[in-house]
This record gives sequence, C-alpha cells and structure tokens, in this order.
Amino acid sequence: MTGVLNRSQFRPRLISAISHAKRGQSLGAVMLLDIDDFKMVNERIGHHVGDAVLKELAARLSSIVRVGDSVGRIGGDEFAVVFEQIDATEHARAAALKMREITCFELEVEEAQVPITTSIGVALFPEHADEPATLLKLADQAMYDAKRKGKNAFALYTPPTASANVAI
Repeated sequence: MTGVLNRSQFRPRLISAISHAKRGQSLGAVMLLDIDDFKMVNERIGHHVGDAVLKELAARLSSIVRVGDSVGRIGGDEFAVVFEQIDATEHARAAALKMREITCFELEVEEAQVPITTSIGVALFPEHADEPATLLKLADQAMYDAKRKGKNAFALYTPPTASANVAI
C-alpha cells in the first residue's frame, strides 16, 4: 500500500547494512518513526484517511533517503529507516532533525485538515548493537523516550551507563 519495504523485506536490508558497517569499520543508523496519535485519526476520521497519511509519510521518507538507504513500514503506523553509512553521531542527529521536519505536516483529506507529527528513535550500529532485533528494540526505546517528552521529537538511544536519552 505504501510503496516502501514491509517488515520481512526490511530485515535483510538492515542485516546487510550492519555487515557493511562492520566490514568497513563505519557507522550506520536505524531510525524508528511512529505517527503521533495515529489511532485517533483512524477512529475519528476513518481508516481511509489513515491510509492516506501512511502513503504520504512513506512518500516523504522515500524522497529524502540516499541511494543505499532503506525505508520500511514495519508495523501499523511505524516506519523504519536505515542509513547505511553515516560519518558521526552528529550526522545521525541531523538526519533525525530532517526526518522530524518532513514528517510534520497537515494533510487535507475530504476537506479535513489532519495534523501529522512523528516521534523518532535512533540507534547506531555497530556502536549500540549489531543485531537487527536488538537495534530495533533500542530505537524503539529511544522513540518512546521522545513520546514521553511531548511527541514531535526524536531521541538518540543512550546506553544505560550514560545519562538518560535526550529528546530534542
């Protein structure tokens, strides 16, 4: 429906990106995006509007990733993006800010204005983990930290020994 990878197609891309990063001793990032208050869109306006939101979000995400990066819809209103190679943690933050910027919009559907924002969690590989399920779990933890801070935010996973995740 969205034109991006599904969960089963996304996993091999993430595995490949992790392997590439480990071989090249480089850094990659996985970002998990969850549409804020998406359930209310479906319940109050209708599932057809929810579908339009999902399609628009997929198109926006796909429009800004580089060749070699991957976008997938891995759950109902959850998307994931793999950045195969980043130069530093600061570049992951800059990419997350750009993601937040393009995923904050109003969609007009049947004369209704539907405001959309996302909460984004970021985990780095192989720095934080080098196994797909663990990376997604860490990105999910960071994403929920962003939601707790007020939504329409992103958080970079911070290992437990460091200070708490920071939402921006």
